[in-house]
Amino acid sequence: MQEKMASRSRILNRFYRGFFAVWVPAFGFLVRHAPMGFNYGIARGVMKLFLALRPKYEAAIRENLAQVVGEPADSARVREIAARMAFHHARYWIDFFTWSERGAVEARTQIRVIENREVLEQVMRGGKGMIAMTAHLGNWELGGLLLGDQAWELAVVYVPDRFEMIEEYRSAYRRKANITEIAITDGPFSAVEAMRVLRGGGVLAVQGDRDFNGQGVPAPFFGKTAHFPSGPAVLSMLSGAPIVPLFVLREEDVDGAGTGGFRIVVGEAIAPQGNVRNPDAVEAMVRRGVAAIEKVVRAYPDQWYCFYPFWKAPPGAAPRPENTNAPDGHLPPARSNAVRT
Repeated sequence: MQEKMASRSRILNRFYRGFFAVWVPAFGFLVRHAPMGFNYGIARGVMKLFLALRPKYEAAIRENLAQVVGEPADSARVREIAARMAFHHARYWIDFFTWSERGAVEARTQIRVIENREVLEQVMRGGKGMIAMTAHLGNWELGGLLLGDQAWELAVVYVPDRFEMIEEYRSAYRRKANITEIAITDGPFSAVEAMRVLRGGGVLAVQGDRDFNGQGVPAPFFGKTAHFPSGPAVLSMLSGAPIVPLFVLREEDVDGAGTGGFRIVVGEAIAPQGNVRNPDAVEAMVRRGVAAIEKVVRAYPDQWYCFYPFWKAPPGAAPRPENTNAPDGHLPPARSNAVRT
């Protein structure tokens, strides 16, 4: 999936790396010394400049949103939502930097409401662990900071960012928040670690909206087929832990200074059903998760951050593998395209 968004130009990729090498520490400094409203403005300017220099990304954003809202990509409504999405994505970074610096206790004061909190409490009392399935929606990175006190251990399964500077900062934040990191690059050891967390009653955070390795399950999404990771479903079926759709959404503020806070939306728990060796059972679980993601994207289309043509099938993607002993051809579960944070 990162290949879809990456440039093939070596010169451009070197520029990006140099840019992030300056940008990441610069915003780290600004969030410690400047008002949030000022930082939002700077980030918004950077985002506008980026989209002006790389128009293919703005075109992809509008193409995706056109499918979501059912209007042409050049319609006034789609353009408006796309503009808001770009601004929200700029705010995402400022929020991430700000609350990572200030810490969990202060960050939790920004929670305005937790919808369906009882679902979280019920699942945690069940003692089987929980797979918190989110998407590139709202501010998923802050989920661990805002809800880390809900479980004795919180682990994040992720595909490392291709820009090392960004991943180093994220990693430092996770360690500061006492979040366990499980990188997909760890190979089979990531499967062992993920199962350890779940069997110990912990929370495993995963992404459910991007097929990173081209082996995902096809499922309907806003009336058109896309491919989604089977990792959350496979992990749930192997461990017995339910999947709980969970999204951290940014509330609007009237002063532009970040006073809106966060709304945490919790979906209905998805209990594991069927045999993990049965592709139909895996696909059924994936589709239930996708339906939960679609519901929230429909309500918050301007907070779904996707900068590539989402419905374009990944290279080599197949509707379903012939080998029924390995759903999507990638057991153990760590070899599934589980998440990226």
